[in-house]
Amino acid sequence: MLGEAAERALKNAKAVNLTPLEAKSRTLFLPVDNKLYRVARQLKVFTREAYLWNDDPYKAESLKEADAEKRQCIKTEVGLLRCGELEIALIPGEIYPELMLDKVQDPVDPGADFPDAPIEPTIYKQLTAKHHMIVGLANDEIGYIIPKRQWDEKPPFCYGRTKAQYGEGNSLGPDTAPLLCKAFKELVAAKK
Repeated sequence: MLGEAAERALKNAKAVNLTPLEAKSRTLFLPVDNKLYRVARQLKVFTREAYLWNDDPYKAESLKEADAEKRQCIKTEVGLLRCGELEIALIPGEIYPELMLDKVQDPVDPGADFPDAPIEPTIYKQLTAKHHMIVGLANDEIGYIIPKRQWDEKPPFCYGRTKAQYGEGNSLGPDTAPLLCKAFKELVAAKK
């Protein structure tokens, strides 16, 4: 069936203009609230440089030993590749599809930890070319990127679950999606 679908797609394919080329990126800092990630860094399992979080996703100071107990962050980037009629969002982790496709749950499940969190600016809505796509894990692996209003680490848990969901244990924290999606929106706006 997959082969037949591919054959149909090729039969109906149309050429896409892939020039001119343009590449942009935006560096940002994201807080690391995942306790397991912080322990892994202390044990030198994670060796990436950490910074001191100061509530500004675009500025951070290197972490000093005296600051080890303060809120930390890491440096990463989002990117945009424009190839003629194709725009490609470059996202440094595994982003939930809701954040790509404007499908963040609304109304939110009553068990969510941040039910009043605003819905993040979705990625595909920022792209203006005729064709668009995403490359996840682009230039980095920061873990799962979860809509903040769907974050569910504390009881009561969403969807009748008896324990926290898998994604939250593999994410930097609940502020990742809002900061990253906002940075991507600003990156796209800067291209005009």
